[in-house]
Amino acid sequence: MKLLKRLFGIKPKPVIDARLYQKAIKAASEKPLVSHLQKRLGIGYCRACELMEKLEADGIVSAPNASGKRKFNRVIIGLTPRGKPVYDISSDSKDTMTKKPISNDAPSEVELALARAKEAEAKGEFNKAEEIIYKIAIKIAAQRATTDALQQRLGIGYNKAFELLSRMEKDGIVSAPESPDARWKFLGTK
Repeated sequence: MKLLKRLFGIKPKPVIDARLYQKAIKAASEKPLVSHLQKRLGIGYCRACELMEKLEADGIVSAPNASGKRKFNRVIIGLTPRGKPVYDISSDSKDTMTKKPISNDAPSEVELALARAKEAEAKGEFNKAEEIIYKIAIKIAAQRATTDALQQRLGIGYNKAFELLSRMEKDGIVSAPESPDARWKFLGTK
């Protein structure tokens, strides 16, 4: 790696662990300094710089100003399965945690349901998690009953989306497609 960097100026992309990144967000909310990241996370200078660059690229901290100081821009309370922030609170005042979340960035019903399903899976309640996903899939199918819509909104694969639509078809919630190119039609819930 060092040889590639010295000879060709190639800098490998850093691989940042999700847990370390979450801890870095929390540490940066206290003090957006590289040295603070080093102390709080117990990492080296280069790793702390990589994390700070990632935080800057994601818009969580600002770029350094003329005096080299950074500003913490956002408080992220949690992430969806796709990695999007659940709450996006502006930190203009000192009392950031008591501010209400911006309405556009508030978690959607789908994101909240997916978080509940993930918690149920963590507890080992797989049937409960499956039912939560199925109920939210019905709401998505009411808007657009396609495997693509389910895949995008739930962050699942094609087979799982097809399985959910087939189950809805058996339950009489959607009608079967008449041809391979046709879509399922939402009939309504019982």
